[in-house]
Amino acid sequence: MFIYRLITYGITKRLEFNLFFSLRLLEADRIYDNRIKNVESFEKVNRIRLLNVTFSLFLR
Repeated sequence: MFIYRLITYGITKRLEFNLFFSLRLLEADRIYDNRIKNVESFEKVNRIRLLNVTFSLFLR
């Protein structure tokens, strides 16, 4: 009985660790994706500003 409890406890702890680790990886992926989106939107804003400046200089 002791060995059975020891094995089931080990399996349970391993599953808890795997679940925790998987959730941490999902969270890290989500944060990374958000940062990529922020960089892309920042680049779009900079491109629009550059086009506006270029166009305004062209009109002068």
